[in-house]
Amino acid sequence: CYTRYEDQFKDVENMMHAIIDACVMARVAFRDPDEVLRLWRYLNLVHISAYTGLTIVYTVDNFFTPLCRRHGLQPKTDDEIKSEKAASAYLADGDGAAAALAYQLWAYEVLQTEAFTANSRITPPIHARLNEEIRQIGLSAKRLHTYTYQVLPFIYTHLVSLMCTLFLLFNAFYKGFYFSPGASFTFGIILPLCSVLTTTLAVFGLLEVGDTILDPFGADPEDFTVLHFIEWTISSSLAAIQTEQAKLIEQARNSSGEASG
Repeated sequence: CYTRYEDQFKDVENMMHAIIDACVMARVAFRDPDEVLRLWRYLNLVHISAYTGLTIVYTVDNFFTPLCRRHGLQPKTDDEIKSEKAASAYLADGDGAAAALAYQLWAYEVLQTEAFTANSRITPPIHARLNEEIRQIGLSAKRLHTYTYQVLPFIYTHLVSLMCTLFLLFNAFYKGFYFSPGASFTFGIILPLCSVLTTTLAVFGLLEVGDTILDPFGADPEDFTVLHFIEWTISSSLAAIQTEQAKLIEQARNSSGEASG
């Protein structure tokens, strides 16, 4: 369970960082600011869709739609509404993985359109890196949904629960032998009772911890702070694409223009 917990967190972390890195590179390489904003929108929609339907906690009504409204990720034009009907249908059915795949596809289309326009500033290395970042975002999103099918064997979980229960019963029965006619109050009742309580809390506590970290996407205090992850990624990637160009870049361009002239 702990290994799976770490793997899930790595996928969440990789998805967040890949979105920000892709937006940073698009901000530098894209000529059209509107296309940069479109790519930012689609990548963050992949992120939100990846969690939608992952568990019963994250639904379209209480998760996807409020986040889109808060951060302006909803389609604004008629063309966008028509072209994104497929993703809306997937989300309505609770299939966030399919919706994430659709948004990933449109992110690829934005990259390809910008890369093969006239006077494109996207060099082959940057194009390959952007493709890899988008691929990593989609791959992490798919993995999060794949984990839901990786369950512990039914017989094994019941065997562990049964053996823990039997062990605690026999342990309590065994500790009862310390309460003999000649035993003192401390060693006959208090210490054996403390031992039984401690062992019971430890065994069932470990089982509960395993069950909690097995599925960290929920509303428990110990679960991942998914809402914070998403909002931090949206704000950080938006700040990256809205950052003004450095004066050194403009000076370098002016110098190169004067030299060529």
